[in-house]
Amino acid sequence: MKKWSVAYVNYKTSIYIYWQLKGLYEFNNPEDFELIIVDNSSPHEIEELEKITKPYQEKFNNIKIIYYTPQEPSASGQHGEAMDVAKSYATGKYFLEQDPDFFWVKQNYLKWFE
Repeated sequence: MKKWSVAYVNYKTSIYIYWQLKGLYEFNNPEDFELIIVDNSSPHEIEELEKITKPYQEKFNNIKIIYYTPQEPSASGQHGEAMDVAKSYATGKYFLEQDPDFFWVKQNYLKWFE
């Protein structure tokens, strides 16, 4: 079991996901976390997300991408619904939900939270 489950909800934000992964994997120990990405985009950003995550998945094998179509009509409701989905896949002791357009600029921020 990993210490952390880190989750992002992607809604046409794959450009941010690229930079999120760069910071997450360079600023933290990949052995400490699993990454869960719930893609709410319509159409799903399958090609983009697979390309972005591939190098990290090949090296660390700790990424789950869920392509999800929300039922809730409101945007904030869809985000919350996707977070519920992410939590259902989480196995870590701690859960960090983070918006793709918010960036931590602190090294080892998961350890700092811990």
